[in-house]
Amino acid sequence: MATMTVGVLLATANMILNPGFENLTDDGKAADWKAPSKTYSYVKGEGRDGSTALKFSVKKKDPYTFPTQDVKVEPGKRYRFSAWVRTKDVDGKGAGATISVGSVAADGKWLGSGSAHGVRGTVDEWKKISFTVDVPTNAVKCEIAPYLSRGRTGTAWFDDISCIPEERPVLGALVSSIYRDTAIDGEAVFSSALFASAEEFASKGYKAVFEIPNAGGGWMAKLTKRDTSASAKISVVPAEIAGGVARTKIDVSTLPAGRSEITLKLADVYGKVLESRKLVFNRVEKMPDWKVRIDKTNRLLVEGKPFYPVSIYVSWYSDQMLEDIINSPFNTVMCYRHMTREQLDRFHAAGKKVIYSIKDVLLGRPACPKEIVDDKTEYDWVDNHVKTFKDHPAILAWYINDELGPEWLDKLQVRYDHVRAIDPDHPAFMVLYQIGKINQYAGTYDVMGTDPYPVAGKEPKPISMVADWTLSTRRDTFGKAVWQAPQIFDWSAYQVFKGVKHRAPTEAEIRNMVWQCAVAGANGVCTYNYNGLRKKQKVVPFETRWAEVCRVYGEFARYTDVFLSTEKAPAVGGAPDGVYVRTWRHEGRDWLLVINTLETSVKKCTLNIDGHGSKEMFLAPLDVQMCVLGGK
Repeated sequence: MATMTVGVLLATANMILNPGFENLTDDGKAADWKAPSKTYSYVKGEGRDGSTALKFSVKKKDPYTFPTQDVKVEPGKRYRFSAWVRTKDVDGKGAGATISVGSVAADGKWLGSGSAHGVRGTVDEWKKISFTVDVPTNAVKCEIAPYLSRGRTGTAWFDDISCIPEERPVLGALVSSIYRDTAIDGEAVFSSALFASAEEFASKGYKAVFEIPNAGGGWMAKLTKRDTSASAKISVVPAEIAGGVARTKIDVSTLPAGRSEITLKLADVYGKVLESRKLVFNRVEKMPDWKVRIDKTNRLLVEGKPFYPVSIYVSWYSDQMLEDIINSPFNTVMCYRHMTREQLDRFHAAGKKVIYSIKDVLLGRPACPKEIVDDKTEYDWVDNHVKTFKDHPAILAWYINDELGPEWLDKLQVRYDHVRAIDPDHPAFMVLYQIGKINQYAGTYDVMGTDPYPVAGKEPKPISMVADWTLSTRRDTFGKAVWQAPQIFDWSAYQVFKGVKHRAPTEAEIRNMVWQCAVAGANGVCTYNYNGLRKKQKVVPFETRWAEVCRVYGEFARYTDVFLSTEKAPAVGGAPDGVYVRTWRHEGRDWLLVINTLETSVKKCTLNIDGHGSKEMFLAPLDVQMCVLGGK
């Protein structure tokens, strides 16, 4: 299990102007903040130690308003934003009383935002909330907003808001390519993302080395000995630095039996250790008898047998949904609502698996159960539910995060460690849209997915986004399993974008997207979303859309035995731009998958395939071709 560290605060002044709202005008306005409105005011004597506070008093049907302030930050740097909060009778939907920070480009374009964990209910004592923001390199400012989230009522007070620069660690979490860091033998790759540019790494003379225990000895007392001979207790190995990652590859059989500690150290030009990351690896004589696990090729094994998840998201349980799923090609569902044992029983009886969601059981999340009021009740809720359902035969995995940003990493680490400790039999799965930040989540999951939704969204995107995201997700997860979430929904079922002509993906687009997941190496799929089809049934009848989806995923599911094959496949090359290819060998036969992601035909696609020579193909627009090449 990986050990992480946090950034160090720099000794510098608060960058928020008038952070305690003490500078007030005669008409009650706070300098550097927006003027008061119906729902908030600046009140003397109600802040910390009798100072001034920003006070929200929100009733039902009140307008949703809040003050903001622009903060001049340095692009590419990390900052910690904080506030002190207390609440009274904060009820309803939404995160509660919190702060949000968004980054803005020079042209005014919104570059994304994050928020601290919200406070709800009644919290009499002042509570500090905070989170870090890594400012995009093309941002010119951040906008901070203290607020009571839309859908909440009650009273909330804010005081002493701050923005402090924070030193960002160079090393990310240390992770291995092996599931649960446990193996008998074979090759293991240990990796850590580097959050410094190659130029910075070189200019500062950084050196990264791994300290790896040998099977021939225990732990070396002092690290001044740098003997790397076979008899050494610890080998000191320079890290391979490439693509923003420090890594090394070892033969597991060279590690001591049992648990041993792998260490990565970052030193400056003088040899002074600046940072370190550790990971405990377990070399065993026999693999644990886990009911569900990931093998060394990232296949899912259920009771020892390979299983390719062909899954679908559902928003809530209903008898109609169950009937539709039973009669569909989907072998797994991921339900956002918490299922009962009886509901799990019904899925199991139908031969279907369930990914059980605990993704909203985080204090400060809008959908967090009301009975959760502090860290202990949150821990106990998860502990109780996981222990209650972990032995149910329908459970395939735990869904622990749905698109939460890096500001939640500390809590996500605690959640993953907790679930991993109390249920070794099922992997922890998360899905993100934060492409480019996936490497920051290392060590907080067993299976990662991303959700590329290119069809008729906010901005035009090529349909090849699916394969591109799948490839980058595989790269940035450092050898972990990947279950992708391709699109079947119409965006307008959830959000309407001005100027966008919304529509559902066509059957050809649905087919193209799910097969892109396979061609790019996904180890499973979990399409989004059954209930989205129901929401738009007045536009296109549900029965029509569901038949299309089932037809596509039925075709896809027929080849899962091929996808799960571990036989060595022939190499293939020669694909033109816009065309993706992959080969498999299964039971002695070679298979070729070719996908055209272009809206135009490819009249001549000539592929060179080891053992099969050249193959010339015509590809229609959005064509998907899966064919047998032959073999012994």
